[in-house]
This record gives sequence, C-alpha cells and structure tokens, in this order.
Amino acid sequence: SRDAVSVLSPKSPPLTAKYGTSDSDEGFRFSRSPTSALQALAGRGFRTVETDVDGWSEWVDGEDAGWFWREERMAELLAADGDRTLFVSGCVSNQGRFYDRFDAVVLLSAPADVLLERLAGRTTNGYGKSPEERELVLHHLETVEPLLRATCTHELDASRPLEDVV
Repeated sequence: SRDAVSVLSPKSPPLTAKYGTSDSDEGFRFSRSPTSALQALAGRGFRTVETDVDGWSEWVDGEDAGWFWREERMAELLAADGDRTLFVSGCVSNQGRFYDRFDAVVLLSAPADVLLERLAGRTTNGYGKSPEERELVLHHLETVEPLLRATCTHELDASRPLEDVV
C-alpha cells in the first residue's frame, strides 16, 4: 500500500505570488535544501522529497501566475508504490489538486518570533536575513498560513523541539 504525507509551511511562497529582486524578474524559492523536518524523517528511514526546488516546481506566468508542481512528475511520484512512507514538502499553487493522493496533509506552524529566530540563526540557507525577507515571512504567516490551515488534515506545533515534532 502507498502511504504519502504532504508537509506544509507558511515560510514557503504564497500560493499566487512571485518573488525576486528589484532588478530582476527571476522568481526564487525559499527552500534550497531539505528542511530540518525532512532531514530528520529521512534519517529515520522514510522517503522524503523537497518540492520547493527546480525540477519539482516551476514558475508559471499568466492570470494565475505562481509556483506550480510539475504535475506529471508529481503524479508519477505519488503513483509509485514504495515500501516506506513518503513525506513531500512544499507549498505551491496547484498542491490542492493532489490532496486526494495523500494520506495526510500536515501544516507545520510556529509563532512569528520562533520563525524569525530560526531564520536568523540558520546557516544552510541565506533566505530570511534581510529586513524585506523577514517582512515577507510575516506577511505569509498572516495571508498564507490560514489558507494552509483550512486545507490541512493535521497541524503540528513546530515551535517544539524537532525530535518532538517528527
């Protein structure tokens, strides 16, 4: 049997926004390396996929511009039988199209002060260091997290120690 869990976080890009620097039209993703939660799950032998990276997601222009999962690739991933539970992390505009293929959709949430402290202290990713990026994270907490909360099946308090969350 196939077990798949989607892991969401409001630090990921909002469902319909594109980000870049003022002198560039290139969008960027927050997560360029696996999250701490995914790393911990992989260390316990689970299959994990971080989709906030090129190859799994792509920017799509148009009326509903945003980051989207590459649907064919995601469909193949979720259709494949595996002997271990699969955890998928990411936040994109079309993720809801796949929810019926997941056994659970988990929102990892934490208060703003906890997220900002973690962003300031992490060394694996430079995102969240500038005042503009930190304001964007706060904006996502206000605007994106409620959308994720409304569609998730479980919410975990990610302000707790990692070993308690995973």
